[in-house]
Amino acid sequence: MQRSAALWITGAFRTSPTGGVEALAGLPPINLLLRRLSERADYRFATLTPTHP
Repeated sequence: MQRSAALWITGAFRTSPTGGVEALAGLPPINLLLRRLSERADYRFATLTPTHP
């Protein structure tokens, strides 16, 4: 999914390397994006007040 978006953004050919197209489109690699989202969620859960339902 991210590859097709990167190809659309850049107008690159289908045979272009994924990493290069993602870099040109300004998209982070999907594994780093998922890790960052997971860390943010962990932080939010850790900082909830004890009385939060």
